[in-house]
Amino acid sequence: MSSDLDVFVGNTTLIDEEVYRLWLDGHSVAEAVARRLRGGVLEREGTSVAVLQSDTRDHYRTFQMLERLLHAPPRLLQQLLFQIPPERQALLVQRYYAFDEALARELLGKKLSKGTKKELDEVSARTGVGIRSCRRDYAAIVFFANSRFETGKRRLQFLSFGDFAACAQSMMAHWSQGALAPEAAEPDGDLPKSFLQDLKELKVLVSDKDLLDQHKSLVCSALRGKISVYNELEANFKALSRALVNVGGKLTHARDVRDFFVDLVEK
Repeated sequence: MSSDLDVFVGNTTLIDEEVYRLWLDGHSVAEAVARRLRGGVLEREGTSVAVLQSDTRDHYRTFQMLERLLHAPPRLLQQLLFQIPPERQALLVQRYYAFDEALARELLGKKLSKGTKKELDEVSARTGVGIRSCRRDYAAIVFFANSRFETGKRRLQFLSFGDFAACAQSMMAHWSQGALAPEAAEPDGDLPKSFLQDLKELKVLVSDKDLLDQHKSLVCSALRGKISVYNELEANFKALSRALVNVGGKLTHARDVRDFFVDLVEK
């Protein structure tokens, strides 16, 4: 196979699952290339080392650009820069928030403090889990523990840790004190009472018919053709909107914050 090709142009973002796993595990480009070589990729693909190195670097650049979207999964769904099929988007999010059992066992019984966060380099070395994965999972665990969300009810058992972690990351990115006050020297994952109080004002979206219709039009226009359940969303938009606004309007009470996921599933 000739390796004279310097540039490849296409409108579909290619995702190699093996390279994605290596990137998630925190391996450098050189380490990833070495592992792919040991896996026999040259024999399978009939390519050269130079092309393999270029391919790996290109994937790493793509993943680094995608990471800011993975911090808030809904953004990945809404963006237009990367043409990624829905099933591949789901894979990216699922793998990004996959929880490692070795890390969970290492953190079990530890006090979730700044000291523990500083020790994640040692935890990474002991468990063999990449430091990027350690930091990502630790942040999700601390956020849930701090917010005291109810996650153990039987009706929530169908949700995986990845589901909760994706929600945690999105809430930290959009709702937390750190997100709403980025100028803070040490941003945290607390949910500001002032922000939760403001959510009550969203009730106007469901109490006024004209505003509800306008809200539906804007949301549906933004999501049309981008999600597999669009028809179901459009048909049930008003009921879903009322339920979500009612859930958000009650989050000024600590118990309702704890029951956030229970209310989402039930309502």
